[in-house]
Amino acid sequence: MTAVRRGRDGAEGCRVAAGLDSVQPIAFAATSVPAGTLVGPGGDASAASARYPAAGAAAATPPGSGAVVLAARRSG
Repeated sequence: MTAVRRGRDGAEGCRVAAGLDSVQPIAFAATSVPAGTLVGPGGDASAASARYPAAGAAAATPPGSGAVVLAARRSG
């Protein structure tokens, strides 16, 4: 956050930092629920418990990347 606040426009940097501070907890909460759901079926087997969230992350990456690209194109 310090790097964001040290830009040329300090007020804009503070707004961006505040936005990130607001979005991060929401994003962490939104991702922890599916991750916990995917860990559950693995049961006591450590490998299975690790495999399901990894597969879920791999499945979620392309749509997330596409959303970021679309958002960047629309904002610029």
